Amino acid sequence: MKKSNPDFSKRESLKSGVVMALASIVAISRTENALADDSIKNASAGSSAGNCPDIGSLKKLSPISPGQRINVLSYYSSSGTTAVNSVMKSVVANHKPSVQSQHSGGGEFYYDADDNTSPDDGGMVIVTDDGKRWKRVFSNDEPILGSYFGISDIQDDNGPAITRAINFSSNRRIVLPRGKLVVKTPIIFPLDSGAKIDGFGKKGGTVIDVRMNEGYENFGVFHFPGKSDKSVKSPGFRAVSISNIQLIGNLSKCHGFFLQYQYAMRLEQVTLEGFDGAGLFIDKCQDSVFEQVDVFNCGRTSGDRANLKDGFDESKTLVSPIVIMSSLKDDCNYLRFNDCQWEDNPVSPICDFAGGIENYFVNLHAEYNAHWDVSGTEGCTLFMQRKGTIKVSGGGSDEIKYLLKHVYGEFYIDSHRCSPAKNIQIKTGTNSRFTFKDVTIDTVDAISTSGFKIFKDCIFNSINWSNLDGDVSLENCRIKKSFFAKSGSKKLRLRVISSIIEGDIFIDSKAPNVLIDDCMVAGDVKFGSKDGMWLNNNVFGRFTVLGVESRVIIPPIRRLLLPGPPKNGHFSVGDVIDNSLPQSGSFMGWVCVEAGSPGIWKGFGKIDE
Repeated sequence: MKKSNPDFSKRESLKSGVVMALASIVAISRTENALADDSIKNASAGSSAGNCPDIGSLKKLSPISPGQRINVLSYYSSSGTTAVNSVMKSVVANHKPSVQSQHSGGGEFYYDADDNTSPDDGGMVIVTDDGKRWKRVFSNDEPILGSYFGISDIQDDNGPAITRAINFSSNRRIVLPRGKLVVKTPIIFPLDSGAKIDGFGKKGGTVIDVRMNEGYENFGVFHFPGKSDKSVKSPGFRAVSISNIQLIGNLSKCHGFFLQYQYAMRLEQVTLEGFDGAGLFIDKCQDSVFEQVDVFNCGRTSGDRANLKDGFDESKTLVSPIVIMSSLKDDCNYLRFNDCQWEDNPVSPICDFAGGIENYFVNLHAEYNAHWDVSGTEGCTLFMQRKGTIKVSGGGSDEIKYLLKHVYGEFYIDSHRCSPAKNIQIKTGTNSRFTFKDVTIDTVDAISTSGFKIFKDCIFNSINWSNLDGDVSLENCRIKKSFFAKSGSKKLRLRVISSIIEGDIFIDSKAPNVLIDDCMVAGDVKFGSKDGMWLNNNVFGRFTVLGVESRVIIPPIRRLLLPGPPKNGHFSVGDVIDNSLPQSGSFMGWVCVEAGSPGIWKGFGKIDE
């Protein structure tokens, strides 16, 4: 069954009657126009409920008496419509506007003789050629079918029809039909519309087939302009809800959604694909939810979009696939992105973020095709953070080189799969704050920020830090190669706790206040942190103290508890045995003075008799 066909609730009950009537339809096909004319004449003559084939015919039908009613069989005229519905009258008793006629845009209308001013909106109010008004019989509790306004897969441009439906809706739910709906002009929402739009699925159900020409570079297909004057702050939009639709941009030079000064909005089960612009452009919105909003193949570059060297060259990026910013003083706050998929976007960064406080990205999946040839490119960036707060939880990012390029703000991430290990680039000299938990990091270029930086349960390929500042903490981390801390400010407080370093450690005296405790080090150690502390760590390589400015250094020696010097096993110079049975005349312990198996040992701290 074609997905573009509407789902009729009465289809089974009508099927047998319609099949039996096919022969009759063929027989009367030559008199279709006459039947339609008779129906209109009967309605004009005052019949309680005649039939009219389509909205175009309704415009030509002048009502006679107030309250007069008529059934419109379809929005658009089509061959056989009148004949089919004439036969349907004999099949369905107590004929009323059928599910079929409603889904095709028809329905019951009545004449409102008291209204001489309402404009023709092409769906709910139809103005006749002589200025009279037919109004659709409609309950405020029922959804508005898009077909009521002529939204259809046969339309050349559904933009105006969808706009008319939205203008009428006033917090009512609009149901767009199945199929491919061509849109060539932006769907512009009125201020504070409260519209609720629903389709039949974000993949192949309700498809907005966008084919916009030049001139709409700053518009969205769904366009929410929050201000009409640059000097005036508008009230924005309230509680708009859009779900179960797919927008295919066909590389139209526009945005998928443009949301300005929006609050309490909800986008759910929406796919935005193939825009030469942002899939999602958010300007000063807050307290809104984006649930399973997927963005594919979006973004605009001044270079060749088909060439990743240009697409990943951020100096050429004009519009990122996802833009979050504020053109007003107040920022984007409390935006929640849940279970979103951002894939195969050839423009970097994927998300250009300049938001406000408490913005959440939960179970975000971001990647580009593993078969893309990115050799010679600068690599793709997931988040370009210019200010505000980003909180990432779960999900993962594949193939992407930079997890974060950070200018200012706060960044928190937890349990995000990074394949391969990600680079992090942080601007120096700010008071930004970071928490990284359970992520895999290739390198962190610099963390010269005065705010706290916490790394917990992370895996690093290597660390080579200079100009450190503020509080830095590594806990239960793994560093696959070396760990170097070469310099830092007087305000530096660097703690490395319960971690594994598989290479060497070098802590210069110019990196003050470094504490390392309960760590395993596979390589050599050179430690000279001014006022620093080297505590209970296990070093498998050589340990060298640099200078005398450290506060506490516990040498990484073997120290055992035995009743006397060992008789077997290999020991190194400086290893200590503490006496487990001290008594008068014995030593407090023994120290290895020559390495060997078991080596040469000398007693120390003889106890007076």
